[in-house]
Amino acid sequence: MNNDKPVTMKELTAILEPLTEAVSRIDQSLWRMAQLQNLLPNSNPTKASGRNIIKS
Repeated sequence: MNNDKPVTMKELTAILEPLTEAVSRIDQSLWRMAQLQNLLPNSNPTKASGRNIIKS
């Protein structure tokens, strides 16, 4: 990229678009995980299924 000319909004949007999409997907995933966790009778992730989950 040439430092002599400023970056246009169109160029900046094109550069940031993949990052914006990735952040949006992460945000949606976190929201879904929170919704699923709220559906569980016990919010302790080690006992989510009613039995202990072995952590390594």
